[in-house]
Amino acid sequence: MENLLRKRQNAQQGSPDKKQGEEKDGSSDKKQGLKADDDKKSQEQEPIFELECADGAGIAGMLVMGMVLLVYVLTMYPSVPGGDSGELIVAGCTVGIAHPPGYPLFTMLAVLFHGIPFGNPAWRINLLSVLLSTGGAFLVFKTVVLWDSYETQRAGGTKKKDDKAKDGVGKSGEDFPARPHECWNWSVSVWAGMLASLMLAFCPLMWMYSIQAEVFAMNNFFVALLLYLTVSYHVYKTDRLAQLGAFSIGLGLSNQHTIVFYAFPLVLCILWTGRHRLFSPLTFLSLILCGLLGLTPYIYLPLAGREAGFGAWGEMDTVDGFLTHFLRKEYGTFRLYSGNDNSQMGDQLWQALDLYARNLVWESTLVVGAALVVVGFGRTVVAMLKKGPGAAVGFAILFAFTFYMIVFHCLSNLPLDQPLYFGVHMRFWMQGHIVAFCWMGLGAATVWRVCGTAQRVTALLTTLALVGTQLGMHYRSLDQSDNQYVRLYGLMHLESLPKDAILVVKGDVITNSIRYLQRCESVRPDVQHLDQSMMTYEWFTKKQARHFRNITFPNLVYNPYKDEGYSMELFLETNALDPARPAFLCGGWYHDEVPAHLGGGIPGFKTWPVGPCDRIRAEEDELSLPVWVEEAESMTPHYNPPPEGRYTEDTWERVTLTDYWAAKHKLPYALLTWAIENGDDQEALQQAGARFEDLIAEHSNPPDYFFKNAGITFGRLRLPGNHCKMIANFARFLVGTTEGPEHTKDIVKIIKDYLVHLKQVKAAGVKADCDADTINNAKRAYKRYKPPKK
Repeated sequence: MENLLRKRQNAQQGSPDKKQGEEKDGSSDKKQGLKADDDKKSQEQEPIFELECADGAGIAGMLVMGMVLLVYVLTMYPSVPGGDSGELIVAGCTVGIAHPPGYPLFTMLAVLFHGIPFGNPAWRINLLSVLLSTGGAFLVFKTVVLWDSYETQRAGGTKKKDDKAKDGVGKSGEDFPARPHECWNWSVSVWAGMLASLMLAFCPLMWMYSIQAEVFAMNNFFVALLLYLTVSYHVYKTDRLAQLGAFSIGLGLSNQHTIVFYAFPLVLCILWTGRHRLFSPLTFLSLILCGLLGLTPYIYLPLAGREAGFGAWGEMDTVDGFLTHFLRKEYGTFRLYSGNDNSQMGDQLWQALDLYARNLVWESTLVVGAALVVVGFGRTVVAMLKKGPGAAVGFAILFAFTFYMIVFHCLSNLPLDQPLYFGVHMRFWMQGHIVAFCWMGLGAATVWRVCGTAQRVTALLTTLALVGTQLGMHYRSLDQSDNQYVRLYGLMHLESLPKDAILVVKGDVITNSIRYLQRCESVRPDVQHLDQSMMTYEWFTKKQARHFRNITFPNLVYNPYKDEGYSMELFLETNALDPARPAFLCGGWYHDEVPAHLGGGIPGFKTWPVGPCDRIRAEEDELSLPVWVEEAESMTPHYNPPPEGRYTEDTWERVTLTDYWAAKHKLPYALLTWAIENGDDQEALQQAGARFEDLIAEHSNPPDYFFKNAGITFGRLRLPGNHCKMIANFARFLVGTTEGPEHTKDIVKIIKDYLVHLKQVKAAGVKADCDADTINNAKRAYKRYKPPKK
């Protein structure tokens, strides 16, 4: 590799004979000759593939791709994941349009991958992300190899031919190509590229979003491509690389807009570096045209918007609708989250940067890798200060990294104290990770060179140790090959509904899982599924109403405060009273039209829990307890939830787990509430008590409110033995709860009174009425809460 670079330098310097000839020419001819020679050389381009495949880099790159692809395919989601993945997969299945800004490039490729003749629809489009992330890892490898080789060769001067065998960095002044038997004799630069790319590919954050249908895999690919093109331009300085970069930026913006925070600083640096050629009118115009050409996937949006398949966003066949979607006006053009309007720009900057640094050190790089990142960062800064080789490319990448991290974290307004939203925020750290892991490669190469003749052995052992540890530590937790939880979660909501039901929903995981099942797998197409949040957009009735059979939308938009709006009460009066099309609610109401202090809900309607969803009935409907319980039992949720502890609170799988147990808890809790409203109806209390006992027995680690509500139920039941069941459940509640004294004082008093009674019984020589476990738990609970002695 370094010999080819040296050859290029010799060509740029010119031969002695040429210099002597030039000296004989006149000054005017000399200037013209030099100018012509420079123009000729600026048009030349060393074969990049040949240069970067020297010293076995080509084989090493193929190994990187093969290893990453194998691991990702073995661990990828077999079906629909949570979050936006379901929506993106549906867009691929139906040639639809995703939420703003539409992600047209990803959607177009998803449509193509949906045509793969094997695997289920979700698996095929998950495979798209796998391939994109594999390509991104390969580009990171090539970036580090080229960057390190360029810097060290330019700094090293010339050496004898024999020095190449001793030095891990090619610094030879001789011009001899790599022979076949040298293809496995990798330089330090190659090992640095392997370490950086594999450590990045197998860090938890990058790995998780590489094995599911998400736009982040494509975004990471384009960030890696821009970094590679940036380094390549500083090495070769050809117009073609600048034009390819402009085209890549356009394509990247056709996927995700945050890439502009990398593209903007990189473009400034490239334009400055190549200012003598790139600002010529024709060249500059070609760059603009290449960028616009990269944006052409956005043509897909108005074309797909003409048909507006089920679930397609926006009114794409109008100019205003297209610009609204493209600029993300419905979310806030310069905001990540539409639900936090009171936040100020930059409120979370330092907190977010601190969290990023902690993730990089403790979760992504095994700490040792973070030290190498620091070394690589320091190497870049030193090169810039000394204005040495690689100073310009180092400045460009450092500028881009700094610009992205500061601007993104100033604009991001997601509430970081809420685990699920924090998980969404973390996804955008992957762009920063790409640069950080490139620095890791540079840092490793710098450290290895200190080892002298043992540097290649050290590089081999370090790479095997770090990559093996990274892979081994995270493989089990990131292996999603058995993860069908989101699909089964959607099925849980659909399968027990009566024929031709109307299903009103709120929440991404419910909406997207059901939409995927209906549109991609044709599961229960008879159920009419309405997403309340989409009903709040004015384009919904115009573009989507035609997909709903026998459903009437009373006005233009679901918003009772607009002149052209309608309330949920009016919508239900129009559509939810036909017994042949029973209406159900999943996920709660988008907006309570009854004030919270009056109980919330929708005027004139009441919801009755019947499994994972609630049956919507008119308030005046009289419903007997047996009829309600019979309907609820026929719709009991059937779901095999994820094991407790497998998924953290920032995952959608954890959401499905929480929702499942909440659905199981709804019926006994509703029975308890109904019993209290009806004078402690004993039949309802018995039904509730039996269900609470089954629920607690089924759950491996029941939440505290299960015990609290079970204790209340048994405390109101007038049956022998229920007093002890009340004490047992209240004691377990107090031992495990985090509720404050204002919520526990009444239950603490009940436990105290029981213990006083127990002493009196014992003093009278009477046997205790409750078993030993109940008594011991009651003593433990009271000991935790009793006031300290003065």
